[in-house]
Amino acid sequence: MIERQSPLLRLTVLRLRRVSSPSAGYFRILSPQFVGHYHNRIMNVHPALLPAFPGLDAQKRALEHGVKVSGATVHFVANEVDAGPIILQAHVPIRDDDTVETLSERILRQEHRLYPEAIRLFTEEQLKIEGRRVVLRLDRCHPRWQASCLGGQEKSPSKSNS
Repeated sequence: MIERQSPLLRLTVLRLRRVSSPSAGYFRILSPQFVGHYHNRIMNVHPALLPAFPGLDAQKRALEHGVKVSGATVHFVANEVDAGPIILQAHVPIRDDDTVETLSERILRQEHRLYPEAIRLFTEEQLKIEGRRVVLRLDRCHPRWQASCLGGQEKSPSKSNS
């Protein structure tokens, strides 16, 4: 969320029981006052498996470092760039012939899958934040997550993709 001009600039505010502000392609650092006012109610999607490669050019840096897996992360916004509690992640294998463009395209597909799911979990009040961890609330378990809720154990709502 670094400041720069972008046609993807958007900030959507959803009003249900409380405000959730998802941001995608926003590329701006929000003021500490704004982040504090909406603490753990602003979401961002990032094209890497945080905490690896925060900030800009994550896909390029992943390729330069020779990592074998990258991915997408939906997280709550904190005052530090890409440092908030992680809500969902999906991995994307890096292929030997990948370019920044091909890797970015596959990661974007995962971002489009994860982001609506994270927003749904949030708006249905199924997320519980414990320090840096985000876990599913068992008392509000959606049928999609029933298997994770069995046995009375809270589960981190992470996802993966092959």
